[in-house]
Amino acid sequence: MVFFLIGVSLTLSATEREELKSYTKNNRFLVTLEIHQPVQQINTEIPAVLVIKDKDGKTVRPRKITISGGMESHGHGLSTKPSVDKFLGDGRWQVSGLEFSMRGPWQLTVQILDAQGWDYIRFDMSVGEPDEGDASSTFSKRDIKLLKTLTIASLPPSKDDTNPVLHNVLAATAGLQLFFDENLSKNHKVSCGTCHKPELSFTDGKELGEGIKPLSANVPTIIGAAHQRWFYSDGRRDSLWSQSITPIEAPEEMDLPRSDVLRYFFSVSEYRDTYRKLFGNLPNLTHLKRNATPMGSSEEKRLWKQMPVKSRRAYNQAFANIGRLLAAYIASIEISPTRFDRFVQSLQSKQKSKEVIYSNQEILGLKTFINSKNRCLSCHNGPTFSNKQFHNIGTRRPADLGRQAGAQAVLIDPFNCQGRYSGVSRDKCYNLKHLASFNATYYSAGGYKTPTLRNISSTAPYMHDGSLQD
Repeated sequence: MVFFLIGVSLTLSATEREELKSYTKNNRFLVTLEIHQPVQQINTEIPAVLVIKDKDGKTVRPRKITISGGMESHGHGLSTKPSVDKFLGDGRWQVSGLEFSMRGPWQLTVQILDAQGWDYIRFDMSVGEPDEGDASSTFSKRDIKLLKTLTIASLPPSKDDTNPVLHNVLAATAGLQLFFDENLSKNHKVSCGTCHKPELSFTDGKELGEGIKPLSANVPTIIGAAHQRWFYSDGRRDSLWSQSITPIEAPEEMDLPRSDVLRYFFSVSEYRDTYRKLFGNLPNLTHLKRNATPMGSSEEKRLWKQMPVKSRRAYNQAFANIGRLLAAYIASIEISPTRFDRFVQSLQSKQKSKEVIYSNQEILGLKTFINSKNRCLSCHNGPTFSNKQFHNIGTRRPADLGRQAGAQAVLIDPFNCQGRYSGVSRDKCYNLKHLASFNATYYSAGGYKTPTLRNISSTAPYMHDGSLQD
């Protein structure tokens, strides 16, 4: 996997003095390995220092620290046994006896023992490789032209004809408040932000998500979500706003009946004022019953059907507009330029900047990624590194319908582009019309949407089922 290409690098080169820094496997320690001379020589002791702190950055004194290493491609281990036994203060430990016997890629494993047991971190290093020089010389004009299509500069603004407030600041402000409002859940403890945490690139870091109840899928990032064509991993929704309201009623996620969502929303003065400014008159809530929704239990459905048809349609429209407010906030969570984007920019301008020049390993990984023989770009292309299509690569445990079920769900969704509440002519629903022209069985069972590779260093675990931890 070449996950280190986008965002923060997971593979670091030690071809000049630098710090290799990461959390241990179990996130108990933050470990920094300082290499105190260029690692150009083999069979020569390399002075180094380990800095070990707890996950909060506080100094710790482990019971034991060991360093081992090897070359995976050759099956060779270190020719020496490094020792870590001299404490220098402030979490710093001197490393003695560290030597490399061959040039090429090495892995160093730091193991740490404390009262809780062992934990470890593995660092990748390049030994004996020459300085990169001008990296642009390793890419052809065709390569650079191709790389440009993957950068943020090639990303057009997001748009949605069914959401006139998508880029409205007032709508986004209200959407932000809604996004973190736990009163939109039945137990008043779950919000959109429960699963989509900003500090984890709007994921939750878990294998499978958890709302009011455990979920059956991994939580994807919502950074740049407004640029998607289909929503959810199986594409069961065709707009960001129709996706945004779905978790609110979902029994496993927030489980709040539609009528109670509306009753709460219009009880908050800030929400009422924003709604009136953006969408006009408030709906008449005279006929609104409690615990009523067309998507819930038989009793909730019965209560929903007891309300007049005209009222139900007005309530659905208001519910859709709440989704539009949430979508306005999510659309503001845009993809930010990364070191990859700056690197490609430097290739185009032929300017060498130490901040953005990739290591030899990263350049090799990037060239491998764009090589047509490897077909990485068949799925991971464009500025979002996703073709926005659905594929079955056999990760699900157990197998399920995936896109096959998602395609059917979006076609019957009352909030889809061709529905009463979209606000656009059915003729403008090109994606939905194209989808409807196929029989749902055309779509591969178990197929899921190609995820973005952006911010991937902070969105583990991976795959729609969270089956790959790192």
